[in-house]
Amino acid sequence: MNHGRPPQSHTHQRGHPPQHRGHMGQDHHGGGGGHQQPHHGAPSHQQRRGGGAPERPPPPEQPQYPPPPKYHSYKVLIDPMIHEGSEKQVRYDGVIVPGNPHHLSPSCSDPRKKPIPSLWRRMEDLELPVPRMIIDDAYVGEPPKVEVTMDNLNDNIDRQFLVSKLEKFGEWEELHIDYHPVSKKHLGLARIVFKLVKSAKECVAALHTKSMMGKLVNCYLDPRGLMAKKMFEDLTTEKKASPVPAVEEEEGETEVGDVPEE
Repeated sequence: MNHGRPPQSHTHQRGHPPQHRGHMGQDHHGGGGGHQQPHHGAPSHQQRRGGGAPERPPPPEQPQYPPPPKYHSYKVLIDPMIHEGSEKQVRYDGVIVPGNPHHLSPSCSDPRKKPIPSLWRRMEDLELPVPRMIIDDAYVGEPPKVEVTMDNLNDNIDRQFLVSKLEKFGEWEELHIDYHPVSKKHLGLARIVFKLVKSAKECVAALHTKSMMGKLVNCYLDPRGLMAKKMFEDLTTEKKASPVPAVEEEEGETEVGDVPEE
C-alpha cells in the first residue's frame, strides 16, 4: 500500500552498485568499442602533468660562431640584411673574427700627407744662434747677474794680465779697464761681462779680497754696472776747492776804559 510517497524510478538490487547514465552500456575498461569519455569532474591528462601551466618557448638557437668570452668593442663587417646571401661576420676588439681565421686586421697609420722625400734631402741643418739681450738702461725686468766689477787694482795690471786670470772661469763677452779721459791715468777699475751667471759667481768667489800685484782686489757682482759708473764719475770729476769764508770787521770799536757818565 502506497502512503502517498512517489514511486521510485530505479530499483537497485542488493550487492549491485548503480550504473551511471553517461556510460550508455559501456564498461570502464573500454571493451565495448568507441571513445571512452572521462568522468565528470576528473582532471584532464594535461592538467595532471603540468598543473595547467603554459608550455615554455623553445630556447634561442646558439650562433654558429660565438663571440669571445670577454671583449671590449665589436664591428659588424658583413650584415646578411644588407648583403643578401652572405654569412654574418663580426670583428671583436679590432682583431678577432669568429669563423674567418684568414682575416687581416687593418694597420693604423698617420692620415696626414707625408712630404716628398726629395724635399727633405735638399734641406740642410740650420744653426740658429740663441739671441742674447743687451743689458742697458732700456732693459725690462731684473737683469741676469753676469756683470762683475773689480776695483783697487794695481796700476800695472793690463788687459792681457786680466785675461789670463779670467779665462779659467769661463767665456766672457766684454772686458774694460778704465783710464782717466784726460790724463790717461790708470783708475784701478775694471768691468767684465760673462756669458753665464755661473762663471760670474765663480769669478767673484775666487778673486774677492785676494792679493793681485801687492793689492787686495775688491771683486763683486754689479748688475747694470751701477757701482762701476758711480766710481768712474767720482774718480774723473775734479772737486773744486771750497772758498774760505771772509771775516767781517766790526764797525764800532769800544774801549774798555771808557765808561759812560751817568
